[in-house]
Amino acid sequence: MRKKLKHEVGKTYYIGYWHTTYKVLEILPSEIFGEKYKCLWADGSISTHCTQLDPRNDYEVKGDV
Repeated sequence: MRKKLKHEVGKTYYIGYWHTTYKVLEILPSEIFGEKYKCLWADGSISTHCTQLDPRNDYEVKGDV
């Protein structure tokens, strides 16, 4: 059984669904999903999303991206 991943501010993650990385800038409340994540994406854009991490396809990236 894999350990459940949880987003943390300041950490960078690879998300297999989108095949890219992002750094979490803020964790914000969401009435529908519980929380949403303001992210700096690998392409330099900033947006929010509510997708939880999937330990089968996503992982934390250590070091600079």
